[in-house]
Amino acid sequence: LGERLGLSLQGRNLDVSGDTLFVDVIERPADGGPQAGLTFPEAYPDFGEPDYFTRSSLEREQFDFRLDGRLRLPARNLLRFGYDFQELERPLRELARTQTHNLRVGISSLGSRRLKARARYVFTKFRNPFAHLHAALPPALQPFPSPGSPPSPFGGTQYFEVYGARVADLSNFPHQTHQFTGSATWSPTDRLALSGHFRLRDSANDELNDFGDWQDTEISPSFDLWFAPLEKLGLAASYSYHRRRSETLFGIAVYDG
Repeated sequence: LGERLGLSLQGRNLDVSGDTLFVDVIERPADGGPQAGLTFPEAYPDFGEPDYFTRSSLEREQFDFRLDGRLRLPARNLLRFGYDFQELERPLRELARTQTHNLRVGISSLGSRRLKARARYVFTKFRNPFAHLHAALPPALQPFPSPGSPPSPFGGTQYFEVYGARVADLSNFPHQTHQFTGSATWSPTDRLALSGHFRLRDSANDELNDFGDWQDTEISPSFDLWFAPLEKLGLAASYSYHRRRSETLFGIAVYDG
């Protein structure tokens, strides 16, 4: 669009399908005890039918859209911007549809021979990021009397009842992310150059529930120094720092079969 402004558009629609498979679970009868001769579903009718149909977890419909733009500014400065959109639908998951909005803007400055700099900011917003629903924190269940003679000292609450009663959703995917990167190089002479870099990424998911807030923050500054005191001698030094802090709730599977 003229000599200063340029735009690029891209789009893609993807449909991945697979076969349906029947999983026949081998139900072994108990060898002894009060359930001797019975399979698990026979001993615990509330468990339901263990056999099931399944399809590929990769089965999905995905739509992608991308807009990229560049604008030439005075003094050899360049502004880049863009927007990405993705809609992902999974027919075999409780959390069936996820939308991602990604906004990008960056600027680079080449106006000075001795100083060059660039910066970039990216904001990403997720709607219903992929999560593990009902993953942890079951409420207190009242155990029923355990059969046997003498009775087992353990309560009779079954693991599938505990799993079915969980109330906390967990995820290691953010609901929104802020990313910032910047760098600058200063060359006061042809024999000396000093560069600085900075990267920040802040991700959070505070829309799961009252239990499963998730946050992850990274910060990475670094510096580079190059000096050539002689024609055939160059010296280089650098320093980098990285810090990452995550906060999340973990669910440990105690009732695991």
